[in-house]
Amino acid sequence: MIHCDGDLGGAAHAILPRLRGDCLAIVVLPRMQLSAVVELMQLSDRVTGVMVAEDFDPRTLSALAMRALTGDVFGLDKMVTWGIQVHSQVVGDFHEKSLCMSQIAEFAELVGVPRLAREAIEQCVDEMVMNALYDAPVDEEGTPIFLDVPIKTRISLRTEQVVVVQYAYDGRQFAVSVRDSFGSIARDTVLGMLHKCLHAEQPVDRRAGGAGVGLYLMASTSTAVYFHVAPGVATEVVCTFDLEMPQARLEHFGFFFEQLEMTSVPRSRAPSEPIPASCVRRRPHRPRGRCCSPAWPSPSSARWC
Repeated sequence: MIHCDGDLGGAAHAILPRLRGDCLAIVVLPRMQLSAVVELMQLSDRVTGVMVAEDFDPRTLSALAMRALTGDVFGLDKMVTWGIQVHSQVVGDFHEKSLCMSQIAEFAELVGVPRLAREAIEQCVDEMVMNALYDAPVDEEGTPIFLDVPIKTRISLRTEQVVVVQYAYDGRQFAVSVRDSFGSIARDTVLGMLHKCLHAEQPVDRRAGGAGVGLYLMASTSTAVYFHVAPGVATEVVCTFDLEMPQARLEHFGFFFEQLEMTSVPRSRAPSEPIPASCVRRRPHRPRGRCCSPAWPSPSSARWC
């Protein structure tokens, strides 16, 4: 762990090139600036996580270190307080994504998440699920199978693999994760997209499209963004939202790799090819009430309004 502050503000630049073996680093900054995070993580692949010293919680650092040391990274249960119910939905196409987003929105409203925070959560879920459905799928050669398919056509197609969406609320923090079955995202791609948005000639607008914009907006509206990757197996993207913050502020960012010998995600699968969504028999839609526990934690005194 490298704490960059005061006279040690440049410690990471001096220490990172000297690390050897499989040593990884978590960098603690006095305040979070996305540009500084991207710069640090582009400086060295050894930087697996960045967090902010303000409102420092040693439990968060411990959790980050445990993921880096063990390589056991998948699962939203690692991101929430023990005992909190984690809800799961399976999404295979655009229609099921819409149903899933409706359930998450209803759940968030039920537990008292403020409107502005709900909008941020819905935006992140939409971005993560669309990426998992239509950007993550690759063929046996690693080529994106929807690469040359127009966006309007993509939403009428699906692959044989599904996306798993998980979400939970502990009374203060709302967390959501999306996992695909490909593990095709690259660390350099994520950092490159963020760097491009940070140095764009025009400020990034919420209504704007283009590669990386959704990722940039996720990092701008979440408290934490983590990428968990088992290359060629699965990618899980996690966003958390601290509802007791006066305004949205990124405090944690990380890119962790699952150790393949430990992963429980199946590695064998049939070759992926786009098929019309209309040709797939849909699972019966489970009534929304069944995915809710009988009693919810009382809403926090959130100030996202």
